[in-house]
Amino acid sequence: HRDLHSFPTRRSSDLKKESYKRTMRRRPDMFAKFDESQLTTKHDRKILQQAKEELRQEQESAEKA
Repeated sequence: HRDLHSFPTRRSSDLKKESYKRTMRRRPDMFAKFDESQLTTKHDRKILQQAKEELRQEQESAEKA
């Protein structure tokens, strides 16, 4: 039982950010239709912006490689 607590856990915001990035990568057509005004909290808008920025950085790194 004690060992279970030693595993790192992911915050829900991390999971949400990864989900956004996965959708942007796999279904850019679908993501283009995403209505950002549906995000009602500053926190959710921040997560989306972080996802966009991280994806952009990943794509730039891939282009340089």
